[in-house]
Amino acid sequence: MAARWQWWQVAALFLAAAAAPAAEPDTELLTAARNGYTSIVRALLDSGADLEVKDADGKTALMLAAEKGRSLIVRLLLDKGANPEARDKEGLTAYGLALLSSPAKHGAILAMLPKPPAVRIDVEAVWLPESMVSSCFLSREELARVIAAIHPDALALAAFAKYARAAGKDLVEILRADSEGLKPEIPTPPPGDAEATVVLAVRPEVSCAGQSDNLGLAIDVRVIRPGNAGPVYRKTFGGGLKGLFARSLTGPAQYPPYLEKWAASHASSIYWAVLPAVMGR
Repeated sequence: MAARWQWWQVAALFLAAAAAPAAEPDTELLTAARNGYTSIVRALLDSGADLEVKDADGKTALMLAAEKGRSLIVRLLLDKGANPEARDKEGLTAYGLALLSSPAKHGAILAMLPKPPAVRIDVEAVWLPESMVSSCFLSREELARVIAAIHPDALALAAFAKYARAAGKDLVEILRADSEGLKPEIPTPPPGDAEATVVLAVRPEVSCAGQSDNLGLAIDVRVIRPGNAGPVYRKTFGGGLKGLFARSLTGPAQYPPYLEKWAASHASSIYWAVLPAVMGR
């Protein structure tokens, strides 16, 4: 049986509700824009809510609406004078947030917003020997020479640059692209004229497994921005001698096509993963 409420309990609830502070119109605007409540956004703007108020992440109502795909609200906010050039704490505009959240679905929103100028970047690629453990067919010195002749760093660099030109939506301009060959460790490039440097450290993985070589590929990615003590982004793509980017091969002659294929396969994932870091300011 449900408990019966006493009069004093009901009164206490009413008093607590009356004492609770009303939500601020500016806070309500951010919530309504994020959740797609167009009529509430319009009413709040008509009552004087601040168009440029920001949440804890530095996002305005326009940024939140763009990020969540609220096209009607984006149009309304722009018509009311919202600033499309404002940036959040990561340095992204409403355009950047819409693009990075879902470029395929947010085409109408992207068309409403000013596209930022292409970010000028450098790209440096090296290859590291640390994951080449052994080969059933080659000595360690021969294995190093075979891998060096394949130029895995150049493969990754070419694939990244090709994707940026063909499918990167003109969001970056590659000022300099260098493949530096074998390095003992991931380098830290000195600052140049670019707004960011993308470092691709390619790690071919080779180990002898009975009568065959297990071949794999990993790419350690870093984004370095001038003025930052360390990378603003880091992640490893691929890796491990099992799975999608690994094969059991019967000889080193089979290495080149797989390494080239895997380098190309990573290009799109790396591009979209580093984009927030290079677009931010």
